[in-house]
This record gives sequence, structure tokens and C-alpha cells, in this order.
Amino acid sequence: MDTLVAMSELKDILERGVEGEFWQWFERKVLAEWGPNGAHFQHEMDRALDMTDNDAAASQARQVRSGQKVILGLLRLPHDELRKLRDATVTTTDMRRAPMPDELVGMSRRGAGL
Repeated sequence: MDTLVAMSELKDILERGVEGEFWQWFERKVLAEWGPNGAHFQHEMDRALDMTDNDAAASQARQVRSGQKVILGLLRLPHDELRKLRDATVTTTDMRRAPMPDELVGMSRRGAGL
């Protein structure tokens, strides 16, 4: 039961957090710098692609892209956790079985009278 309370509290915290003004501002800032068209991301990719050594340029571009993936993954983290908590809540609710209809009570799975 403690886990359900903790999950519920975390869900409330995350919902308030991602809907809050700070998070909205923070998301916009991060995306402006590291999103697909982000200034910092584009600058770093341009620097990598300006290298004369193709192998070094490709390596540097991969590193910049990997960094971008990590940053954007962290930005999605609260949303992903919220989705998991919502899915877990739905799953545990769905797992409760409805009572059997009276005509099925006592009936064998192999058929009537078996």
C-alpha cells in the first residue's frame, strides 16, 4: 500500500511540475539550445562538419548528436515517468477481476458437468 501512496504522490508532483511555469520556461530554453534547430546544437554540428578530416568530422558529429539525445532524454524524463505512473495505475485497476456471473460459478473450464 505504501508504494501506491508513493506512486500517487510522485504522480501529483510530476503533474504539477510539468504544468508549472518554471518547467515550461526550462523546456523552451533547452529546446532553443539543443532541440533539432537549437542554436547550440547547430553551432556544434557546423563546427564538426567544418573539420577537414572526414573521420574526425563524423566522430565529432556523432558525439554532438549523442549529447543531444541525452539532453533531450533528460528533458522528456518527467513526462516519461508520468506516463509510466498513469499506465501502472490503469494496469492495476484493470487487473481486478469482475465478479463471475451466477451461471458460471462452479462451472468447470472443461465444460458443463466435468
